[in-house]
Amino acid sequence: MKIALTGDWHLRGKDLPQKLFVIEEMLRICQERGVSHLYNGGDTFDVGEVGDKNALPETIIKGLTDVWNKYPIDSTFI
Repeated sequence: MKIALTGDWHLRGKDLPQKLFVIEEMLRICQERGVSHLYNGGDTFDVGEVGDKNALPETIIKGLTDVWNKYPIDSTFI
């Protein structure tokens, strides 16, 4: 079993496209290397509430789920 550890994404509207690109690249590499489970240790979003002056919460969540749904890797977010 291969696992991957990640965290501290601090997703926010200001740089969302760039961060989603990096997350998608990470997931692609995990899939390529046969990772069966990914653990995210926290700080997925930049602040306690999702969303900011640059993006609504729905935009940030949809961006993340759209990328995540492309790669069938079991995951745990803490």
